[in-house]
Amino acid sequence: MTILVPTARFAPAPSRCCSLVLRLIRAQNDPVRDRLRSCLLAQTDERLRESLGFSEVDIRTLRSG
Repeated sequence: MTILVPTARFAPAPSRCCSLVLRLIRAQNDPVRDRLRSCLLAQTDERLRESLGFSEVDIRTLRSG
């Protein structure tokens, strides 16, 4: 049995949003995603960046969406 261990983490391209943000923005009539988006919007930009790993593009998209 072979176990593969990732040696590096790849960050998303700076010009693109992460798929989580895109799914939250595109959600229509989904109360769970609306609640999650509301919780994320209540966080500061600094917390979104440092604790959750959001990029500047992610934060701008989330706040404008």
